Amino acid sequence: MALERDPQLLEYAFSKNIILTFPTSLLAILKGLAMTIQQAEIAKNIDEIQAQAVELHKRFSIFIDKFNDIGSNLTRLNKSFNAAVGSAQSRLLPQGRRFAELAGQSGEIDVSDQIDEVVREIEVGE
Repeated sequence: MALERDPQLLEYAFSKNIILTFPTSLLAILKGLAMTIQQAEIAKNIDEIQAQAVELHKRFSIFIDKFNDIGSNLTRLNKSFNAAVGSAQSRLLPQGRRFAELAGQSGEIDVSDQIDEVVREIEVGE
């Protein structure tokens, strides 16, 4: 109605960076703007989730490497333990028994058995 009374009103409004609109058009524009803002926020969240996922993958890879290093160390420790038990049973205990017999004492000394468990590693599939 205002444009019917003053046809120059539209040009004047544009010169002042004002957009004249009807209430229904305004609602459509606001709804479109709200959807655009919502989409921008979703895109921002997606970027953040992706960055966090990349960081989590890096940390997980580092953890797996360290965890497998522990397994390797346990395997070496197991081999060292078994070698020490083998040495004690084949060399040290027989010599100790001979000394014990010469001294007139019981020569029985108990040494732990070897550890036969195998340490498993985490296998990361591609």
